[in-house]
Amino acid sequence: MTDRMKAVVLARFGGPDAFELREVPVPKVEPRQVRVRVHATALNPLDYQVRRGDYADYVPLPAITGHDISGVIEEAGSHVTEFRVGDEVYYTPQIFGSHGSYAEQHVADVELVGRKPENLNHLEAASLTLVGGTVWEALVTRAQLTVGEVILIHGGTGGVGTIAIQVAKAIGARVITTAKASDHAFLRSLGADAVIDYTSTDYVDAVAKIAQGKESTSSSTQSAVTPSRKVRWYSPIPDASSASSTLRSRRTLSRRGARTLPTISSSHVRTAANWTLSPAWSSAAL
Repeated sequence: MTDRMKAVVLARFGGPDAFELREVPVPKVEPRQVRVRVHATALNPLDYQVRRGDYADYVPLPAITGHDISGVIEEAGSHVTEFRVGDEVYYTPQIFGSHGSYAEQHVADVELVGRKPENLNHLEAASLTLVGGTVWEALVTRAQLTVGEVILIHGGTGGVGTIAIQVAKAIGARVITTAKASDHAFLRSLGADAVIDYTSTDYVDAVAKIAQGKESTSSSTQSAVTPSRKVRWYSPIPDASSASSTLRSRRTLSRRGARTLPTISSSHVRTAANWTLSPAWSSAAL
């Protein structure tokens, strides 16, 4: 292998022209790491937030950014037993403090890496890792959503929303989501039990009716309740106070609860920005 690789490097904070295509050294593989040939990455709101300087305190420049990877292992460290050269994998790189995905190759701690699902190609798999990890941490790790609960997912057509609907449904929850009327059929095909047109309907009133309960006006929970049931509320967009701690999480869809991971429909895979990229890098797109 060559000891150099091409990478899209963030030279300064700003617009798309802040990226430069450079040749950089390939990182050394430590005993519990793997080196992956990047076949696809994706774009998320986090990526342009990092680019414009929203997290400048956490991103020393110059930096290789990017938060989704699907590719093939080309080298495994001496203490790696979970994977072999040639394995197809997908994962989110460590967020802050490490190189990102906008490069031909990436070196990652093996604990971050998961096997790419066989029913997804690299472009589809790369669109899942960051949004999938967000959903898994929100619904499974933190909310501990269970069978029979009712959940309201705002923004059902977004990258996080489409995956949240499928995971919540696989858990056994009753899923309510919000979207324009033109998207209702699509969201029902993902498993949504009820879809509310937020452009013409007060979603709080609608949820109360769907849950056959009384409306709650609490701005802190934004839920509808009955004496025995509460509607869990989930928005894919975190508030500013929680964003930093959420982004520092290293949990990923591919590792956390991997054995019970529901099957995600390959025809319904999206990213939050509806972008996936092959390594024919375009700094204009980034």
